[in-house]
Amino acid sequence: MKTIKLTILGILFPFISISQDTIRKMVAGRNLNVFDVNTHIVSSTDFYHENDYVDHKINIQKNEVLLLHLYDDCKYCDPTIFFRELVIQSKSIGLIKKKVHSESNEYYFNGKEYSHVIIKKPND
Repeated sequence: MKTIKLTILGILFPFISISQDTIRKMVAGRNLNVFDVNTHIVSSTDFYHENDYVDHKINIQKNEVLLLHLYDDCKYCDPTIFFRELVIQSKSIGLIKKKVHSESNEYYFNGKEYSHVIIKKPND
């Protein structure tokens, strides 16, 4: 009887446990790309050849983890950009400003700790 209860619990546990989804976004120059699990582009702002640089705000739900890839080393990017400023909304300590490398770097943000990230346009 104890084995049956443990078996039922083992079968149901994966369905009742809380999981986190990973959202994958990349800022490449002026462009914001959104990727699926297989790293295929799902949506893109497609600003490769036109427009000025803009700030990008990415909201993070508490059951999500943001994988942010900054890639200012693309062939359409300004070759003088090496850093970006991130404005991160922490749920515990408020706004955090960080200057980070943006040539080709990845950053992770857990939705339990952060509500959004703003990627500032260069030289802002």
